[in-house]
Amino acid sequence: MYNAANTDLPLLLLPMKYLDEVKNAPKSKLNLQKALDQRAGLDKIGGFLLSDEVVSVVRLAMTRALNRLVPELDEKCIAAYKEFMPVCPDWTEVNTMQMILKVWTRMISHVMAGPELSQSDEWLQEMLLFIPTIIKASFALRTGYHKSMYWIAKYITNDIKEIYRLRSRLGKLLKPYLDDRIAIAAARSKTPNAKGMDLHADAIQWFVDEYKRQGITPSPDQIARDMLMLSLASFLSTAATTLGIIYDLLDQPESFQEIKDEMAHVSKESGGKVTRQSLGQLVVLDSFIKESQRTNPINQISTHRLALQDFTFKDGLHLPAGADIAFSNELISRDPDIWPDRATEFDPHRFLRMRQAGDLARSQVTSVTDDMMPFGNGPHVCPGRFLAVDGMKMMLLNMIYRYEFKYPEGVTSRPENGKGHHTMLPCSTMPLLFKEKKVYSFE
Repeated sequence: MYNAANTDLPLLLLPMKYLDEVKNAPKSKLNLQKALDQRAGLDKIGGFLLSDEVVSVVRLAMTRALNRLVPELDEKCIAAYKEFMPVCPDWTEVNTMQMILKVWTRMISHVMAGPELSQSDEWLQEMLLFIPTIIKASFALRTGYHKSMYWIAKYITNDIKEIYRLRSRLGKLLKPYLDDRIAIAAARSKTPNAKGMDLHADAIQWFVDEYKRQGITPSPDQIARDMLMLSLASFLSTAATTLGIIYDLLDQPESFQEIKDEMAHVSKESGGKVTRQSLGQLVVLDSFIKESQRTNPINQISTHRLALQDFTFKDGLHLPAGADIAFSNELISRDPDIWPDRATEFDPHRFLRMRQAGDLARSQVTSVTDDMMPFGNGPHVCPGRFLAVDGMKMMLLNMIYRYEFKYPEGVTSRPENGKGHHTMLPCSTMPLLFKEKKVYSFE
């Protein structure tokens, strides 16, 4: 397979029979971080690392805090729609991808930076600037420099220099909040039961705690680097997946109505409150989201690794050091041998039937299975998938409650995906038509 990340090094797509050996191989032999560095040059355009600290914060602290965070995030979601959606008493064109990105950025920033800093317009603008800038920086690195000259790019290429400037600006924004958290942590260590020193449920606090366990006092630049790695992993993928789901809802009107009915029922049962528990009761929506991911996976490849040394599989297949390997998420998701029941068709109840048959391990959006890998597989499975899925459900819930939406005139179905750099993203340039409901409801 042609490797757009490095034209000198082909990407080897392995058969599924090798998946267990790849995902269980030690990182000293088959390494995800090195594959990401080679694919996008992250270490050369900002020093971004999928570090143990980042993984620990997302997998443990963030996931544990979701029960507390979800009601807060729902409030942020509502406020963000009011902030970023145009006034639309009649049908109005909206760049839906940009709107979703802004709403999600407000929500995820609350988790990353806390209630005060996340409301800063300066913070929002830096976060929204980061993704397009790093995409351009990565492209400039890969197309403009030989691998042996990557090290010099940050001194020459404007987009790469801007990443470092952005990281510096974020560090300055973070500094007073970081200093406050470090002071609170020091005070708590001296007076563990002191009142008025409750820990914050945000990534600044979690990183302070994680580094403290290692005897490290993190600098603003370290926290900025870690924050940008979090945003790189979550912003574009969550927003793009949500946009694809919206297209699929418009293409499946009967299922769309069924989901509206489910939302109305769950909202009534929960007294209108959005919690992790109420989101978990949206099982028809959950099945629909998972089918949307199956039929249009945004990542064409999964379980990406770079062989750091010669590696031989049990059946004798030999990988030389430097081999760039992955599995085809796109082909697996539509393989009739894996999905014998209409593999290429959109079946909104596919995973609902699976759930009703008792197969919870395979049927939920957040499930990790070998036959569908939107979040990866093995030890490096996406640790932030629980937050991402809850966030998508909240964005859809509030959008459907407040607005009607439809394709623009002349468009009758989901537009063609854009493919490139091993991604398959929904069309982000076509606007949708939105109209605010006179009376908010799930009707």
